[in-house]
Amino acid sequence: MVLIVEDDPLSRRALQSLFVAKGYACRAVDSAEDALKLIEKSDEIGVALIDIDLPGMNGLQLLRQLQDNHPNLACMLMSANEHEVIPVPGRRAVPFLPKPLNMKQLKGFMRGTCETSLS
Repeated sequence: MVLIVEDDPLSRRALQSLFVAKGYACRAVDSAEDALKLIEKSDEIGVALIDIDLPGMNGLQLLRQLQDNHPNLACMLMSANEHEVIPVPGRRAVPFLPKPLNMKQLKGFMRGTCETSLS
């Protein structure tokens, strides 16, 4: 299952519709806090697409918690703002896509990086 963590309602619905149309099971939440609650309740989530610029806990803070507590969960960061995403030694590198999302890159990420996480 794909988890979308996006505070903008239009973007959240558009991404959810895109994944559902491509045959992926999908859930979407508007905050990092809601994402953590959902992940703790479900073992079905294989991929998390995380907006960096979330209110409250931001996407980078969420990513760190997910890497600590769910190291096998595939994650991707996205943002409409400029961010320098520097890999942390000892942690898996995480792809970053600027918004508006390039659908070809997003599809490549889903095909290449995450197919095993979603099976």
